[in-house]
Amino acid sequence: LEARVGLWRPEGREGPELAVAAFAAAGEAPSTPGPLVRVPRGAHVRATVRNTLDVPLTLHGLGARRVSDDRDGTPIAPGGARTFRFRADAEGLSYY
Repeated sequence: LEARVGLWRPEGREGPELAVAAFAAAGEAPSTPGPLVRVPRGAHVRATVRNTLDVPLTLHGLGARRVSDDRDGTPIAPGGARTFRFRADAEGLSYY
């Protein structure tokens, strides 16, 4: 996945465009909400997130279990990337 600036139209196609930070699959346009990634339960996931933004990014919760503690964030510097590895051992993990 890549974090980059994209255009969001909260009022639909005819409404105004807002420049926002959004996620995109590599080589594709960013989307809000971000791309949907589906894996079967038990799959070993290896996901790389690249930060193409001009500002640092802190990513929360990309792992086998969701942690509600703000201290679990993973910083990604501008121009940097981080790889996350985990086993998807629970159904219905959803991140926004």
